[in-house]
Amino acid sequence: MPHPDELRLLRREVQADLAAVDRLMGELADARRVLPPDPPQATLAHIGYLLHGVYTDWESAFHRIAAVFENRLDPSGWHVQLLRRMTLDIPGIRPAVIDARTCEHLAALRSFRHFFRHGYAVPLRWPKMQSVLEDYDAAASAVAEQHGRFLTQVERIADQSEERPALPRSASPGAVVRPRSCRPGGAGRVLIGLERARGDQRGKRLSPPDSGPRQPSPFIPEATGGDQAGQGARPAPDRAVGWGDKPRASASSRAAEG
Repeated sequence: MPHPDELRLLRREVQADLAAVDRLMGELADARRVLPPDPPQATLAHIGYLLHGVYTDWESAFHRIAAVFENRLDPSGWHVQLLRRMTLDIPGIRPAVIDARTCEHLAALRSFRHFFRHGYAVPLRWPKMQSVLEDYDAAASAVAEQHGRFLTQVERIADQSEERPALPRSASPGAVVRPRSCRPGGAGRVLIGLERARGDQRGKRLSPPDSGPRQPSPFIPEATGGDQAGQGARPAPDRAVGWGDKPRASASSRAAEG
């Protein structure tokens, strides 16, 4: 099953394809309103170009759907295979995109697009173009409705995938599954590694290095034997001496120096 983010991206991309179709359909409607009874070749070529673009954008949306859900198309004759595949309801994978009747009308448009691309030397005939426009009219509203229904189902599939995360293939039904961010290689592992590193650094700061027996400090007098016997200990300096500070000279030392 595709990732929910991939499904939502697919939904936006298909909507962009359908928006391009709407623009071409608007141009086609304007061209048909001013058609003469016997259109010249230039006008028929313009209409053929617009029909070519409409079907190509529909096919682009179908191709995106197949790439996300099936991702396998036979290189030979994939245009026909793709259109037929959009009529399939695949349980557990995706619903059908279009119905069989809409597929028939789209097949007629696909055949016309093939002819329009490759039949350079063959003139366009208005009676044939009228038949193609009838298939276009039947498919236009149906494709829009069926695409909208399919995209709503895609959004529902994405929401359900987030609510029910899939178990790894190696996990048993009773196994505890860690969130995606805590799986090996994910962000959770990085955070755990940082916490361990910080803990090691804190331990190094709080624990003195093991450098053998403690050496007496030149600034804090050590207790003598008399101190251990209960006699008064020598008073400590009146100021804590920091690293790099010089010890404060006593009054007797200053008098001697003077």
